[in-house]
Amino acid sequence: MAKHRQPTVVPMDGAQRALADGLSAAHAPDAYGLTLLDLTEAEKFRAARAAQTGVPLTLFDLVLRATALTLGRDERGRTLLQGYDFHRYETIDIGVSIASRSEVAPVILFRDAAQISLEEFHHQRVEKTRVALEEQADKRAQLLRQTRFLPDKIRRALIHKVMNRAQTRHDMVGTIQVSAVELDNLEWFLPAHMATSFLLCLGGIRERPLVHEGRVEARLSVYASLMIDQRVIHPVQGMRVVQRWRHAMLKPEKLG
Repeated sequence: MAKHRQPTVVPMDGAQRALADGLSAAHAPDAYGLTLLDLTEAEKFRAARAAQTGVPLTLFDLVLRATALTLGRDERGRTLLQGYDFHRYETIDIGVSIASRSEVAPVILFRDAAQISLEEFHHQRVEKTRVALEEQADKRAQLLRQTRFLPDKIRRALIHKVMNRAQTRHDMVGTIQVSAVELDNLEWFLPAHMATSFLLCLGGIRERPLVHEGRVEARLSVYASLMIDQRVIHPVQGMRVVQRWRHAMLKPEKLG
């Protein structure tokens, strides 16, 4: 009989411990909604708009614009909870998680997103993503320097206290989160942590068999999931917000 081997134990470094503590301090979504969205008209609008303006817009730029115009209309999309107090901000600020090789996806911020045009969303997203990816190694090294000598118990309590402050979360991820992590090989994805009242996540964009005008056709589509903090917004109200966002994507002319 082969002798049972004990696993190799590899301790986390200080940065990994701090990131793990941050995720542990984040709130788990209370309710989920999932919808299959037909992107055919959105893609037609995107292509025409890109040809007209010369800006290589993507469907995700349309997603950001629709999010700013619909989720931001509801004051709960501008609300963060701290203890027993609601912190309501004047503007809709969108935090977007982007794909990277780090333990936690970097977040780029769009402040006062309702005032950003489609083309400006594209330009800002490209530039902010470039900067975030270039800076992630330096930020991780800085986090390691700041936390490497802190005892686990003190670091964990400190991060939990800081992460529960509404202003800290607002500065880090805004008032609404959107995931832009590449999921081409997945139908849909549900993150387990959130720092805001709304978290919108998209699955892979591809052609799927959909019923259109009584016929089954291959149409460009995506699964979109919305997660909410039920302490801030009731699930029924949250689903109404999803309906407004969905309508904006199905009638993309209003996003211009």
